[in-house]
Amino acid sequence: MSKDFAIQSVLIFGAGSIGSLLGYYVKKTGKDVILIGRKPHMQRISVEGLTYISPEGTAETLSGFRCYESLELLESSVRIDLIIVTTKAWANEEVAVALDQWLRRKNVEHFLGFPPLLLVQNGLGNEEPFEKTLIPLIFRGVLTHGAHLMSAGVVKHAGRGWFKIGLYKRNAKVSDSVVREITRHILTLFNEASLYVEFESQLNQILWEKLAINAVINPVCALYSVNNGFILEHQELFMPLVEKILVELVAVAASSGIRLKHEHLLEQVRETIKHTWNNKCSMLQDLEKGRQTEIDNLNGHIVILGKKYGIATPVNETLTILVKGLERKRSRR
Repeated sequence: MSKDFAIQSVLIFGAGSIGSLLGYYVKKTGKDVILIGRKPHMQRISVEGLTYISPEGTAETLSGFRCYESLELLESSVRIDLIIVTTKAWANEEVAVALDQWLRRKNVEHFLGFPPLLLVQNGLGNEEPFEKTLIPLIFRGVLTHGAHLMSAGVVKHAGRGWFKIGLYKRNAKVSDSVVREITRHILTLFNEASLYVEFESQLNQILWEKLAINAVINPVCALYSVNNGFILEHQELFMPLVEKILVELVAVAASSGIRLKHEHLLEQVRETIKHTWNNKCSMLQDLEKGRQTEIDNLNGHIVILGKKYGIATPVNETLTILVKGLERKRSRR
């Protein structure tokens, strides 16, 4: 490894709510942060900066971001030490192709050849499209922090949670020592910004646990158009549904070689709701904006795996159908 290596410039592809939240924290450390996102949001940040509203309600605005509507507009001379992808999982095929073409065309200088990727998304199996790219190291990030874009240029940290990363795949030419050093730099980056992160060696386990949290909170809150806390406010109504979602998920996970404890998952769901009580989940935000949701990567993925292993998943299948029905209804407005 080059002794001069450090993470000085970070590209965040998909600067929505979570991408903007991560962008704010990385920028706090003084790094160069490049954001790729939707035009109104990028224009507002370019002119007025990114405003962060804490869970306690205090606001801070940071400027100096480099903002683009498309990767194609990013200049060829830019330095990138780490790529963070926070787009919706259903867009990964397109995102992976765009990144690969850009890296090949721009010939980005990096001691590995090309910078590592940190994929911070909901769902399982999201990494596969990026395996076909030039990216030598792929990390997965899993977090339970709540974030909400209040308006263009304004992100609200709606609830603090945990943040964990793990190594998904590496190029055979990348040594163990290089992997350890890159991992240390990524952990240091976020810890210095007080968005504390831990390394998770059991990556699949934590991905399934996060899937359980999302498979409960996202469809229920999206269908009822409510914040996360509504589930516990009316737990006498919703807990039987939550239990059934988790029973199906635990059975499918077991057939996939992942052992999950029902009570542990239930406690994680409760704790996440408590810490993100006033958060509007990403699935509800997508529906309100007439956009495609990640239901296929959450409950829909449980259904697909259930069919593969011969396990009935009627509750998750029903939730998937209901959310997709709302997608079509809202998209017609």
